[in-house]
Amino acid sequence: MIETSIYTVLSTDVTVSALVSTRIYPMIIPQNGTLPAVVYQRVSTLPINSLSGDSGLDSVRIQLSCWSPTYAGAKSLGLAVRNALTLSSLKAITEMELDDIDDLTGHYRVILDFRIWQ
Repeated sequence: MIETSIYTVLSTDVTVSALVSTRIYPMIIPQNGTLPAVVYQRVSTLPINSLSGDSGLDSVRIQLSCWSPTYAGAKSLGLAVRNALTLSSLKAITEMELDDIDDLTGHYRVILDFRIWQ
């Protein structure tokens, strides 16, 4: 499962783990969770087909949210996550980066979308 590979890459990357330790979660940060943290989720899976049918290859879009109480912290974490995934054996392709703020908490996040072939 690609999500397991993403967790492994991020949790073993020296820069990412220095920023978040093991606070790398699927889908949502646990209630009363500590920041900074990373949240990942699968957005879509597109099977690649040919004229002879299913190629056995999927194009997976993964979204990661890099949360921090500060804008600078979210940007630093976003850069670390991007470097970890694009330089890993996953060969993730960055498709989009977006800055955001949660209106209720005032916490910042950098949203990163990646394309990974599996």
